[in-house]
Amino acid sequence: MQFCIAIICFVFSLGCNLSDDTKRLPGGHTYVNEGHCYKYILVNIKDGPNIESCVLEFKYDDNYITVAQIDEIKCEQSTPINTKDKKFFIIDTKKEKLLGPFTHLDFKVKFGELHISEILSLE
Repeated sequence: MQFCIAIICFVFSLGCNLSDDTKRLPGGHTYVNEGHCYKYILVNIKDGPNIESCVLEFKYDDNYITVAQIDEIKCEQSTPINTKDKKFFIIDTKKEKLLGPFTHLDFKVKFGELHISEILSLE
């Protein structure tokens, strides 16, 4: 009986860990997906804060990482998400700077000022 309980506990512990996902990004930054509303970016900049849950979308190239995020409360709700609900960030991987949070309009302005490739645009 104890053996069966041990096997069941082992299977459940593996199940939890297999759902996690990480992705290495340029500049030593890391995207972590631990489930529905637990998605964040570990920012590899000295004294720089991480971009906390919930990261909705990110795009990157060798120079920049762009990120759209909502707070956990909005994430847990089943209502549609619009651009007013989002915060936007830009990570300059070459200069090691985290810019933001921005509103969508301010994000677009900074995006243009930095001449970031349109491939990294977020809505």
